[in-house]
Amino acid sequence: SFQICQVAPILRQPQRLAIMGPARRCFAAGFFPLVAAAGGPDCGQDIRCLLKALTLEEKLRFFAGDLDAIDHIPGVPRLGIPEINMGDGPNGVANTIPGTATSFPCNRAIGDTLDHDLAARYAQAMATEFKAKGKNMLLGPGVNLARVPQCGRMDEYISGDDPVVGAELTVAFVQGALKENVMTNIKHFGNNEQETNRNSWSANPDANVNMEYYMKPFRAGVQAGAASIMCGYNKVNGEHACKNKDIMQAAKRWSDTFFIVSDWGAIYPDAANGGAADYINAGVDVEMGAHDDANCDSPDAQATEYGGAGYCNKGDYMLADRMKAMLDSGAITEERVDETVLRILGALKTAGLLDPKAQASFPAYTHTDYHSKWYGPLAQLDVRTQASRQAAQEVATKALVLVQNQNDLLPVSKSRKIAMYGCGNGEVH
Repeated sequence: SFQICQVAPILRQPQRLAIMGPARRCFAAGFFPLVAAAGGPDCGQDIRCLLKALTLEEKLRFFAGDLDAIDHIPGVPRLGIPEINMGDGPNGVANTIPGTATSFPCNRAIGDTLDHDLAARYAQAMATEFKAKGKNMLLGPGVNLARVPQCGRMDEYISGDDPVVGAELTVAFVQGALKENVMTNIKHFGNNEQETNRNSWSANPDANVNMEYYMKPFRAGVQAGAASIMCGYNKVNGEHACKNKDIMQAAKRWSDTFFIVSDWGAIYPDAANGGAADYINAGVDVEMGAHDDANCDSPDAQATEYGGAGYCNKGDYMLADRMKAMLDSGAITEERVDETVLRILGALKTAGLLDPKAQASFPAYTHTDYHSKWYGPLAQLDVRTQASRQAAQEVATKALVLVQNQNDLLPVSKSRKIAMYGCGNGEVH
């Protein structure tokens, strides 16, 4: 059973609560603070009550990642609002010690199976491993369409060239992950159908074609309960996706319980000196990885025997102090701030993450887990299971296509060797 516990004054996130005396027994081993402090408002899972109870300072911390080592948005312990720990995705737990998480077949492979039930089991198996690593948001699935064969991220995209199949499988994926109380992030919004010159090229679809064709999998995922969508690096009709008001406001009409997070570094340097207000007012809610550097030299992400430190995951232009300055200047409004916070709270509620019992089912983060990509106990933990391996094998098997050269239709000579092409790069599933 869960009780209201007396706690010491709240420290700056992401440090843990200092729990005093007998109250220590009130908390389970989960890494989320479970209940509000004694004397605080008893909002339960009422997101409007929680919004009203939040201070402005607490609200402004939702708008950007606050650590470099991990993809982290602080929670509000005194109200029982959990932190958000994201993780790539979309083909299994990334940025962890090799050999400690299942290497699942890529999203494109599950698209090739055309199997809704298998897509849900694939996502649930993947979510189980994310959860065991302490991550409550899976950055996936990718759902863009196979319109450009040279697309460098084709392996991440579940849809293939069929938006209807993509939409149906996206729904199955989202619902499978939710069975483990793990949130999903649908990416890359919008029209990220190629990687070449990805920071500068512009996709210029007609509005009707865009909504009815390219956006169909995104909309289906959001309406199935996805927590967020990720705006990409490219431009759409001449404006960068994370600053494109037309597409983001159109998406926000689909649901009020999801939020829009930037791809890592997709809030560009024009966001400096208050320019982030243009992104925020266009519709973006959360900034991640402002300085998307593969050789991050942050004290939180040191190089190790496993390789480079990885990306700088922290925000910059939308950190709390920058948000306060934009609010004070009138560049953004408190109403706009409340919209983002309410959306994030709604996403947490949809995933069951405002429920103390669900929160307690996640493992405890240590100081090292927060401040090192590789050395934390959860990074070291082997979370592979037989169920995950079985799901991965079934996807790989059903996704294979064997071409038989009947009547010598193809101009190839006979051989005893069979070459296999596709995602996976020889990894063992």
